[in-house]
Amino acid sequence: MNNITFLKQILSKLSCLTDIDDIQISQCNNTLLGDYQSNVALKFFKKKRTELNLKKPMDFAELVVDEVNNRKNNEIKSITCSAPGFINIKLDNEFIIKQSLSKIDNKSDTITIVDYSSPNIAKEMHVGHLRSTIIGDVISNILVSSGENVKRINHIGDWGTQFGMLIQYLEYMRINIFDSEIDLSMLHKWYKESKKVFDSDKNFNDEAHKKVVLLQSGDINCIKIWKKLCDISESSYKKIYKQLGVSDELKTMGESFYNDYFDSLIDELDKKGLLVDDDGAKLFFPISNKPPLIVRKSDGGYGYDTTDLAAIRYRINNMNANKIVYVTDSGQSLHFELLFEAANKAGWLNNVELSHVGFGIVLGEDGKRIKSRSGDSIKLRDLIDEANTKFITANKERLLSGNGQMNIDNIEQLSKIIGSGAIKYADLKQNRNNNYQFSFDKMLDHRGDTIIYLLYSWVRIKNLLQKSQVKVERMSIYNELDRKILLHLSQFDEMLEKTRINLLPNYICEYLFYLSNMVNEYWSTYKVLGDSNEESIITMFSLVSSYMRRCFIILGINADNVNKL
Repeated sequence: MNNITFLKQILSKLSCLTDIDDIQISQCNNTLLGDYQSNVALKFFKKKRTELNLKKPMDFAELVVDEVNNRKNNEIKSITCSAPGFINIKLDNEFIIKQSLSKIDNKSDTITIVDYSSPNIAKEMHVGHLRSTIIGDVISNILVSSGENVKRINHIGDWGTQFGMLIQYLEYMRINIFDSEIDLSMLHKWYKESKKVFDSDKNFNDEAHKKVVLLQSGDINCIKIWKKLCDISESSYKKIYKQLGVSDELKTMGESFYNDYFDSLIDELDKKGLLVDDDGAKLFFPISNKPPLIVRKSDGGYGYDTTDLAAIRYRINNMNANKIVYVTDSGQSLHFELLFEAANKAGWLNNVELSHVGFGIVLGEDGKRIKSRSGDSIKLRDLIDEANTKFITANKERLLSGNGQMNIDNIEQLSKIIGSGAIKYADLKQNRNNNYQFSFDKMLDHRGDTIIYLLYSWVRIKNLLQKSQVKVERMSIYNELDRKILLHLSQFDEMLEKTRINLLPNYICEYLFYLSNMVNEYWSTYKVLGDSNEESIITMFSLVSSYMRRCFIILGINADNVNKL
């Protein structure tokens, strides 16, 4: 168990804290006072005042301290109290070492679905998809590390009027979609051109709607073209996912998957009296005084609301989900508020937990929404390519100046790993709820809170472990920095639990950055190789390396292949 859980168990057994279930313990901000701190005496003073004959919270805190000291716990080095009633706990060094070496085996029966990325077929992924893709993937990794059975779903936009429009345009322009040279950039260009014709030419518009009807009715030719559009698009998305280190367990279940469930969905909601007829349309008002969900349009068509309702119903009934997490921008918060309440009123939830993980927008260095020079959204592949190019150039310059250690033969491969890793880390270190400013110069800096700095620490530890001739066996605490590092390692599972609860990946980045700072402080303060305590130091750094690796794996950054910088 982690340190906080362990300390809660100790305090919960005290006679002066009987009938108190909510004992709060947190890491101590002032390390001079202790490692952990509890406000239990302050919080429950009024409740226990008469029973324990207390005059002030400090009296209560002193009772707790005295009872702990009388029980002589070997795991606690000291316990004190400070005004106005805080309880401060310092752990024993041997207990810290033991906790840093232990690995909690998290297991859960929870089936969790994480819905993220969700690009649109025939459109290139843009910078707006960046945050959903990498935040969603890392949240999935966090939940897997916490023992949950995670199913990653890519709810792509692969159905609707736009496909009738695009199929009609391909026919109109006599384009052979099965030509092997056609790629997503061409589809994107044709999509934009078809939209212009669709909006300006009534005959084209009419024919495009006919194509939609044919597609929805299963016309062989239209289905064949539609599948090809999907194949070309998904092939391109997979290349970007690979560049970003996104899990290959991300499964495509697009809008079209749920078409067969619309009729039964509407029948169920109708029978439960949840739908309102409005000029041929069927509306669902899950929250009074807020907009309705349009379950069926007046022309008999279906939109996003129908698809999302069918999806949440399918995921609960067919995939047995206990928890569903949607990772989209914060601008969609109202939609998910309505969707979740609709699921509740439909009676589908039965203790199923629904979460919308929102995030802010990506800003340019001018503080405005990031755009290309033409004013369009920046394509994600262009963003990744530019990061890789900038890092390749920077590394070649470092090699020429004699500062770099990369092998010129694999500099491009490593630069791609680090370039895409820099983009990911620059995003993930932010509180996802906030907008953040995108800057290549900042994210590729060797100093400060960047992936370059973290990998520098990682590489230096790997090289140190290779050079040392001692066996990794025994470990002790010889100085305050040893203690700080090992205490931090022992707090990994606390951090992971906090991250799981709040779904904030920046906690992992903060943990990793603080660890790297302590590692670099160690180099400049203490001798390592040849020191009389080398065996203990090397054992500690081997442990540090394993914890850093766990963090990199959760963040989806391929640090294993980075051996020189």
